[in-house]
Amino acid sequence: MTKKEYFSEIVNVATEAGREDLVEFANKEIELLNKRNSKDSKAAKEKAEANAKLGEAIVAAVAEVGGPVRTMEIAAAVGISPQKATPILKALVESGKLVESVEKKVKTFTLAE
Repeated sequence: MTKKEYFSEIVNVATEAGREDLVEFANKEIELLNKRNSKDSKAAKEKAEANAKLGEAIVAAVAEVGGPVRTMEIAAAVGISPQKATPILKALVESGKLVESVEKKVKTFTLAE
């Protein structure tokens, strides 16, 4: 059971018991949980902006090399870990900026035409 589900149950029980103070408290906690988990949160926006900048740097690094580039080479060129680069590379492939190729279990990326 999640925190949100616990607080929803508290609202139900407190409403039946006539405890408006508990209802108010639980609703406030649910609101805070929703705000923290929201895609519109400040932290989520900052992370998206940072990843967008990294995406631009990755596209520039792939363009500089010109040919197929492996994930770890891209990560080294941009100064991040391959684990950090992987989801950004996936997003760039999905958006059509890069093309992914796999040959003999080796994944490489090139610029989309």
